[in-house]
Amino acid sequence: MTALSRTEVVPNKPRAAPHPFRRFALRKNWTGWLAATILALLIFIAVAAPLIAPYDPLAMTPPEAFQAPSSAHPFGTDEFGRDILSRILYGTQVSVGTAAAVIVFAGLVGVLLGLLAGYLGGFVDAVIMRLLDTILAFPAILLALGLVAVLGQGVVNSTIAVSIVSVPTFARLIRATILQQREMEYVEAARMIGASELRIMTRTLLPNALPPLLVQVAINATWAVQLEAGLSFLGLGVKPPTPSWGQMLNISRGYLYRAPWYGLYPGISLMLLVLSLNILADSLQKYLARGRIR
Repeated sequence: MTALSRTEVVPNKPRAAPHPFRRFALRKNWTGWLAATILALLIFIAVAAPLIAPYDPLAMTPPEAFQAPSSAHPFGTDEFGRDILSRILYGTQVSVGTAAAVIVFAGLVGVLLGLLAGYLGGFVDAVIMRLLDTILAFPAILLALGLVAVLGQGVVNSTIAVSIVSVPTFARLIRATILQQREMEYVEAARMIGASELRIMTRTLLPNALPPLLVQVAINATWAVQLEAGLSFLGLGVKPPTPSWGQMLNISRGYLYRAPWYGLYPGISLMLLVLSLNILADSLQKYLARGRIR
């Protein structure tokens, strides 16, 4: 019998699916990772500002006013001789801190209102949505200005004002998601096995709203940073002499020819933060649209 070479057929082993974030990396979305890196760096600066700032941001030395950028003062000095670099580093705390506080407060309130409106419907939905429509009827900056005028100037009051303005966007997003999901078969199955209404809302429906909620968090953080900077620019945000990027931009307008560097660096800092949040939100939206996170 002639020996014939036989080729054994070995079934292909199923390859494990790569981790979602690994797939994201394989897509070579370098802009998203760059934005996330810049954002992480700014958060680190906000936390470590007291350790890395070369000078006291409130210390005034009038003889050193309007010094150009140098080795002693890399970003120059302002009208009171204060180090601009130190003030920008401390100003990061205001912008990043305000964005974080707004996301936490507006996110919690908005998610709760959206869950109740979407799941209960009827009278509860009508009341909540009319309240949110009333807030959305006013331009965000005008409503924030009005709330700060009533509450008073300061970091806390400006954060509260921006948070109230941001609540409807979270609530409407969650409500729309819940309206799509509440009649699905898995919700009916949860009811049949005796799950409570609270458990259905929090353990069954809410997890399906998390992916779009991640994108909304990045978008709202952008709005929060811009609104806080706008309020400080108009003199209704952070009280002097506490450093704030918007406040520094406002003051620098009077010294454009004498000290052009005064408004340059806070403007670049604000641009980096807003741009990184926008790019991150866009990258997350594209990533989720491909169904990478389930």
